[in-house]
Amino acid sequence: EAATLYQRVLAQEKENPVALHLLGVLHHQRGDNARAIELIGRAVALRPNVPAFHANLAEAYRALGQLERAAGCCRAALGLWPDYREALCNLGLALQGLGKKDEAVERFRRALELRPNFATAHNNLGIVLRDLGRLDEALEHFRKAVELEPNFAPARTNLGQMLLDRGQAEEALPHCQEAVRLQPDMAALHHNLGNALRAMEQFVEARASYLEALRL
Repeated sequence: EAATLYQRVLAQEKENPVALHLLGVLHHQRGDNARAIELIGRAVALRPNVPAFHANLAEAYRALGQLERAAGCCRAALGLWPDYREALCNLGLALQGLGKKDEAVERFRRALELRPNFATAHNNLGIVLRDLGRLDEALEHFRKAVELEPNFAPARTNLGQMLLDRGQAEEALPHCQEAVRLQPDMAALHHNLGNALRAMEQFVEARASYLEALRL
């Protein structure tokens, strides 16, 4: 329905940058990132001084694995608005993908300086700290993300897997179960639940979770 409305606007005003941008974001949400780049890119060309256009273009590039371009778009957004928290977070993700993990940590921490209750930034920072082997810090940020947004499924499963890695399967299991309840169509969450169930020696249930992950 949203797509129909955006297209109706563009039928009357084909160079409407806001409608182009939002239709592009919609295509990104649907997984059609090539089309998203085309549409948001047109919006950027028409109105290059809007930070959100650059930040969302970055996410479409990142989804296609074009990480250098994604980082460039984030930097363009931050050039227009240095305290743009979401762009800092997006840049951190691009840098992490490029293997620049220490730089990614800096961007996530800056986003949290600007907004301490930014659950997505806590979760993303937890991921990169885990990759760097800074496990106690990672666990702290996963816990904070879940505390701030209890219905944030990726943070739930990351917290569960981190606890599981530390041998705390009993504490991990409810987080993994809740993650699956919140987002049942994501294979990785079922896989992590299977790991927790296996650690608890609930093998029949673990097998069912792994099968569901494979089905998805």
